[in-house]
Amino acid sequence: MSQPDNGQHFPGGARRSDRKPRFDLIPFEFLESVAEVLTTGAAKYGPNNWKRGRKDFFLDAWNHAFVHLQRFKEGDTSEDHLAHLACNVAFLIWAIKSGVLSEEDFSHDDGESVDTRARAVRLHFGGSSARKPTR
Repeated sequence: MSQPDNGQHFPGGARRSDRKPRFDLIPFEFLESVAEVLTTGAAKYGPNNWKRGRKDFFLDAWNHAFVHLQRFKEGDTSEDHLAHLACNVAFLIWAIKSGVLSEEDFSHDDGESVDTRARAVRLHFGGSSARKPTR
């Protein structure tokens, strides 16, 4: 028995599978914000510098993601914290799909939780309210 044809049919007889990701569903504003952060990072550190990171770099990205989420929740408008959060999440997705990290890297044998490490990063950045909201 053949499988049902769920693909698109085009004039002239061309066909294409519907199983591809729909990049057109990603909001342009999201892509633009992430691109702005990555452009700034490329000017400062070099294009795709983050791809040279190893496990420690990407675990640090996990922590930075939480810091940016917290800063956004506090109302800090000194930078686009949601875009920075998105970049860190993108780095993590890339690292896991590329084999640099695995899900097991987020469970620690040293007894220190990821949350404890996130608090340490917040302290490193000057505490949870180091930057005053500007709005």
